This record gives sequence, C-alpha cells and structure tokens, in this order.
Amino acid sequence: MKIYFICRWGNIKEGPNGEDTNFLVIAETASEAAILADAYLADCPWHNGPNVHDYCGSVTELGTSFVDGEPTVIHGPWVAHAIMRCYDMKLPCWHRLEKDSPWELVKWEP
Repeated sequence: MKIYFICRWGNIKEGPNGEDTNFLVIAETASEAAILADAYLADCPWHNGPNVHDYCGSVTELGTSFVDGEPTVIHGPWVAHAIMRCYDMKLPCWHRLEKDSPWELVKWEP
C-alpha cells in the first residue's frame, strides 16, 4: 500500500481561499485514498459548509507504507495551507477540478 497526502480546498471558517482540510491516508490507489478522506468528512459539519469544496481535489503519493492492513485515514483532518508542493518534489500527484471529474496525473517535464 501507499501513503497519500490528501487535500480538500478550503474550510468552513475561511471559505475556499483559506486554509485547506488535509489528511494522511494509507490506501492502494490515489482514488481510494480520496474516497476514504471524503467518507471521513461526510458527517462532519465543522469541515463541510458553503463555499468549501465537498470533495478532495488533490492527492500526493508520499511513498510506500510500512503498515500492512486495511486502507485507512491515519492522520487528520487538520486545517492548514496545503504546503505539500508535489511539483517541487517531483512526487506523483493527481488533481481534479470538479467532484465527478476524473483524476489527472500531474506530468513532469525532464
């Protein structure tokens, strides 16, 4: 399994341009990691509100997990600016602009 940094843009207090709602998740795929984070927030009114994305928009693969077991949220949610800049560190990263849009892998130039 892999370890992923998940970001949902914005928070209920500051809106979409404020600090972001973040997670660390262990899962097989980036899509599965985002689904786990979204499910975690499904019944959390303090992390869901107007002008805040109701879906994860960014997933960054951090590496291979040393933990065996079921896919799960291992840390979060926490609200802070998403400073995990996958494009600076050349990590595999996926983005989507709408809830039901497909994940797009960020392509790196050599």
